[in-house]
Amino acid sequence: MIVRYGGHQTFFIRDGWLYKGVKLLETEPEKLSHEFAADYLGVGRNVALAVNHWLLATGLAVRTEKGQRKKATGIAPSGLADLIFDRDPYFSELSAWWVLHINLVTNPDFAATWCWFFHHYLKDRFEKPAALEALKRWQSLEKGAQPPSSTLDRDLLVFLSTYSRTVPPVHKDPEEEIDSPFRDLGLMTHFRSSGYYLLHRAKRSVPAGVLLYALHKGLPPEVQNGPEQEVTFRFGDILDFPRFCRQVIRPAFLLRTRAG
Repeated sequence: MIVRYGGHQTFFIRDGWLYKGVKLLETEPEKLSHEFAADYLGVGRNVALAVNHWLLATGLAVRTEKGQRKKATGIAPSGLADLIFDRDPYFSELSAWWVLHINLVTNPDFAATWCWFFHHYLKDRFEKPAALEALKRWQSLEKGAQPPSSTLDRDLLVFLSTYSRTVPPVHKDPEEEIDSPFRDLGLMTHFRSSGYYLLHRAKRSVPAGVLLYALHKGLPPEVQNGPEQEVTFRFGDILDFPRFCRQVIRPAFLLRTRAG
């Protein structure tokens, strides 16, 4: 499997970006591939490129193909984008961000560092330099080709900025402080005085639909994309799912469930 880094122009997802992107996807998707996409979105040029990247990374958009060689010509809304645009266009429900989180950590084509961290990195408490060295070792041992260290460093920084809340907070001009909605999931804290990051595994309640979505994403591709069928899970099997699924599935057992 080839993994890719970057594409986000070093911008993590900001509040309001996906709303703007999905709105344009649903109404005039061709404009997202236009040379003036930044004007249509009301953002800078590099931010417009980042919005396109994050729409694909979160599964809200899919590439459109044309011609015999199936050349990518633009992007179109996914079924998930259609659903969110109909039910929660402003992304106000936390469940939407849990679903987008699940999509990010299962999408190596557009979020390689996300997949590495939740699949392979086994530290709950860590410093950024140590995590970077672990990412470089994994990339070298598992994938062979080694991207420039600066590329991995930037990607890791964007990943950490996506999820971590800094304590004590850095006081900035409110107009300059644009938060990442993924921080509301409460998955990570950055301690400014020590430089350490802490991954939180405390139980939290999530909607049953998010649990089912995570279970579906954990299924083999042939089952996910195959004909409709009934799938049975045993409680013990769920607990043995890869670590990236546990971030969502294990907290969800605060819901009333019955082991199979």
